[in-house]
Amino acid sequence: MTDDKVVPDTQIFRALSSDTRINILKKLDSKRMALKALCAELNLPKSTIRENLTVLIESDLIRKKNIGIKWAYYELTEKGKWMLHPHEQ
Repeated sequence: MTDDKVVPDTQIFRALSSDTRINILKKLDSKRMALKALCAELNLPKSTIRENLTVLIESDLIRKKNIGIKWAYYELTEKGKWMLHPHEQ
């Protein structure tokens, strides 16, 4: 996304309207994480984290990467990185 601008739309504004989702983005800024690790870091139940991850995926701020059969990790997309660090783009 070097030349492309991210234009916030209603999905992005909805995604960023929650402190929980912003905290998830901040956690994923440093490394990709599994659901269980996000639950532990944020001290929230799986259902809450999963619901918020869905909103972030739908807004294209994060993506889910399946590793093998059992493991799934969440990481920022380029759009997600841009939203956290617009001054670096």
